[in-house]
Amino acid sequence: MPYSSWNVFLYTESVFYSSILFLTSAIIRHNYTKKKSIVFLIIFALVVTILSRPLGILFIPAVLFYFYVSLEKKARLIIIPAGIIGLGVLVYATNIVFTTTTDATITLSAKEGCVVCGVLPATNVKLNLLTAGSPLQQLYYYVSHNFSHFITLGFARLNAFFFMTRPYYSARHNIFLLAFIIPLYILSGISFVIKKESRYKPVFYFMVVSIITFAIVIMLQCDDYHNRFILGLFPFLLILSGKTTIWLVSKKN
Repeated sequence: MPYSSWNVFLYTESVFYSSILFLTSAIIRHNYTKKKSIVFLIIFALVVTILSRPLGILFIPAVLFYFYVSLEKKARLIIIPAGIIGLGVLVYATNIVFTTTTDATITLSAKEGCVVCGVLPATNVKLNLLTAGSPLQQLYYYVSHNFSHFITLGFARLNAFFFMTRPYYSARHNIFLLAFIIPLYILSGISFVIKKESRYKPVFYFMVVSIITFAIVIMLQCDDYHNRFILGLFPFLLILSGKTTIWLVSKKN
């Protein structure tokens, strides 16, 4: 239900979710066919994903890691300059966003103690913060000089991010969300311990790195008030759960 509602509620979200599916499909197709022409399709899908929503840049590390593990050893040397460029894009985009936004700073959510962006809680916390320097320097200073605060707040954000419940939802709404998402997490978790075919591993790594990247960013900032950020990862959870389901069925047979 949350996926369907966002998909029709906001134009850019519909394009973003569709582009993620397009990107994932291109990666799966390349992984199993190794056609060089599909590399350009992956790059195109990644660009569309980035242009549709700023969060699209978070797929850059996952795509680079996919190419690193799927290419032959000699070809992996190409990933080094690509990784440097990708890191540069991430740093540049982050600095641009937080230097051009007049009503927010990169440490605002930390100062307000926000678990959900702009919603809860909104209490000013006295922290040791850096007021000068680039946004990323300020963020690093916050984490390194207020680590206990960062960890406590970060895990509260991860809880909101992965389980989707909110205190302003009704009990039935929260139960509905948990009843849907928890089985997916259980099946996805089992997929980590299942012996994987070597051809599937690069796709698996792409999905896992994507999930980890999103989780780290949520810890550093805050979660969306209506679960918009986690929804981009739903296709991966369904694929991981599907692989586990197939394995369980094959075991029974």
